[in-house]
Amino acid sequence: MQDKELNIEDLTQGIVSFIKKNIVFLIGFLILGLILGFVRYQKAKPAYQTNVFAKSTFIPLDLVKNEVTSVNALIEEGNYKQLSEDLNLDSTQVVKFSSVKFFNVSEDDKIFSVQIKSLGDANPNQAMVEGISAYLESNEFLSDYLATKSEQLSYNDEIYKQALANLLIVQEGIIIGGKASSYSLITDPGSLSDEIVKYQKLIKNNALLLDEVVPYRVIDSVNIVSSPSLKKSLLTTTIVILFLGSFFLITFRLFWTKS
Repeated sequence: MQDKELNIEDLTQGIVSFIKKNIVFLIGFLILGLILGFVRYQKAKPAYQTNVFAKSTFIPLDLVKNEVTSVNALIEEGNYKQLSEDLNLDSTQVVKFSSVKFFNVSEDDKIFSVQIKSLGDANPNQAMVEGISAYLESNEFLSDYLATKSEQLSYNDEIYKQALANLLIVQEGIIIGGKASSYSLITDPGSLSDEIVKYQKLIKNNALLLDEVVPYRVIDSVNIVSSPSLKKSLLTTTIVILFLGSFFLITFRLFWTKS
């Protein structure tokens, strides 16, 4: 226990002695750290993070994930030329992005999230959202798949509207003439009303599905802006400079003593 106390005391005395012998250098490192910290703060750009929550009714989430991952891979490679071409964005915009990541929120509801991070004087993340959407639409498999779904839903819409028109003719015949004229599919007013409501719902739901024939539909978007902190920049830079400077002085003195 006494040895431990002595060691702590020796260490304290050694630190104090080191500071006294190198006070000029340490003050110089402190000033240098403050200067570099201020320069770092002046050059720092605001950091933007956008979390886009979206729903993809028809498109498999794995396909969206693969496309978003390929975009992020280009960012990590620093291949901004290819990224600019793929997303049809200006080269001055794409260099601001630091990452684009996919997160699966709900497999059953087909809800996912795309997290976009960037640096710059202005937030470029909305342009990235639009670029990714266009990039997905340019996927040959995806565009063909959506076109087929759109045709099917458009065909269903015609069928449902024609069936509803026929039922309304029957209803009109029952109301006016007490019978369904030549249309005798349904003659009971209660059943007829139920069928009319059923087809009205089918038409409405089909119209909603037609609106969903897109790569994804944005549900919500959250933007987070982190501005540079002068205090943090000065503190972290000064600590690093003092540590490196002290390490250099200790190494130099040890080498000088051995010489």
